[in-house]
Amino acid sequence: MRAKLHPLFDRLGWEPAGREAGDGPRSSVIRVLGELGDEEILTEARRRFAAFLKNPQSLRPELCESVIHLVGLTAIAPPTTRSSRSPAKA
Repeated sequence: MRAKLHPLFDRLGWEPAGREAGDGPRSSVIRVLGELGDEEILTEARRRFAAFLKNPQSLRPELCESVIHLVGLTAIAPPTTRSSRSPAKA
């Protein structure tokens, strides 16, 4: 599936070209490619999310949901640590 979608993404890119109106399938293609583990897409989604945290205007509204979804999908939770104040099991 990734092999079929990547040519479409290559044509669409992350940003509209020229006078291209609206998002069309761009956001969906990015999301699916990321869900399929496309490292190029995931890396760029993380980069765009980091920029978004510094400046929310930096991320096009139509890409927000897909970018945030992919970053969350690939986020690594910090390991949990057991507090010394936790009650011991009897």
